[in-house]
Amino acid sequence: KQGKVHCATGNCYTPFDEHTSDKVCFVQLTRHLTKEEATAKLQSCKELMTQNKVDGFTFVETPEKFRIT
Repeated sequence: KQGKVHCATGNCYTPFDEHTSDKVCFVQLTRHLTKEEATAKLQSCKELMTQNKVDGFTFVETPEKFRIT
Protein backbone atom coordinates (compact mmCIF):
# COMPACT_ATOMS: atom_id res chain seq x y z
CA LYS A 1 0.00 0.00 0.00
CA GLN A 2 1.14 3.56 -0.61
CA GLY A 3 1.02 4.46 3.08
CA LYS A 4 3.61 1.77 3.82
CA VAL A 5 6.31 3.20 1.52
CA HIS A 6 9.26 4.48 3.53
CA CYS A 7 10.70 7.94 3.00
CA ALA A 8 14.32 8.21 1.85
CA THR A 9 15.08 10.63 4.70
CA GLY A 10 14.94 7.85 7.29
CA ASN A 11 12.99 9.11 10.32
CA CYS A 12 10.03 10.39 8.32
CA TYR A 13 6.62 9.05 9.31
CA THR A 14 4.54 11.11 6.86
CA PRO A 15 2.29 8.91 4.72
CA PHE A 16 3.48 8.53 1.13
CA ASP A 17 0.46 10.31 -0.35
CA GLU A 18 1.07 13.38 1.84
CA HIS A 19 4.63 13.99 0.63
CA THR A 20 5.22 16.97 -1.64
CA SER A 21 8.00 18.00 -3.99
CA ASP A 22 8.93 20.94 -6.17
CA LYS A 23 8.96 20.67 -9.94
CA VAL A 24 11.64 22.86 -11.48
CA CYS A 25 12.84 23.75 -14.94
CA PHE A 26 16.62 23.50 -15.46
CA VAL A 27 17.99 26.44 -17.46
CA GLN A 28 21.41 26.55 -19.12
CA LEU A 29 22.45 29.94 -20.46
CA THR A 30 23.97 30.07 -23.95
CA ARG A 31 25.32 33.61 -23.54
CA HIS A 32 25.56 36.42 -21.00
CA LEU A 33 22.22 38.18 -20.43
CA THR A 34 21.20 41.40 -18.79
CA LYS A 35 18.76 41.15 -15.91
CA GLU A 36 16.08 42.68 -18.14
CA GLU A 37 16.66 40.13 -20.94
CA ALA A 38 16.57 37.23 -18.50
CA THR A 39 13.42 38.50 -16.81
CA ALA A 40 11.63 38.85 -20.15
CA LYS A 41 12.67 35.36 -21.27
CA LEU A 42 11.66 33.70 -18.00
CA GLN A 43 8.34 35.57 -17.82
CA SER A 44 7.53 34.42 -21.36
CA CYS A 45 7.44 30.86 -19.96
CA LYS A 46 4.90 31.69 -17.22
CA GLU A 47 1.82 30.20 -18.93
CA LEU A 48 3.68 27.02 -19.91
CA MET A 49 4.99 26.67 -16.35
CA THR A 50 1.48 27.05 -14.92
CA GLN A 51 0.07 24.46 -17.33
CA ASN A 52 2.80 21.98 -16.33
CA LYS A 53 2.71 22.87 -12.61
CA VAL A 54 6.38 23.95 -12.60
CA ASP A 55 7.33 25.77 -9.39
CA GLY A 56 10.44 27.59 -10.53
CA PHE A 57 13.83 27.59 -12.24
CA THR A 58 17.30 26.41 -11.38
CA PHE A 59 20.34 27.34 -13.40
CA VAL A 60 22.91 24.85 -14.66
CA GLU A 61 26.55 25.99 -14.73
CA THR A 62 28.27 26.06 -18.12
CA PRO A 63 31.98 25.71 -18.88
CA GLU A 64 31.80 29.27 -20.27
CA LYS A 65 30.30 30.51 -16.97
CA PHE A 66 27.58 32.59 -18.64
CA ARG A 67 25.87 34.96 -16.21
CA ILE A 68 22.89 37.27 -15.78
CA THR A 69 24.23 40.74 -15.01
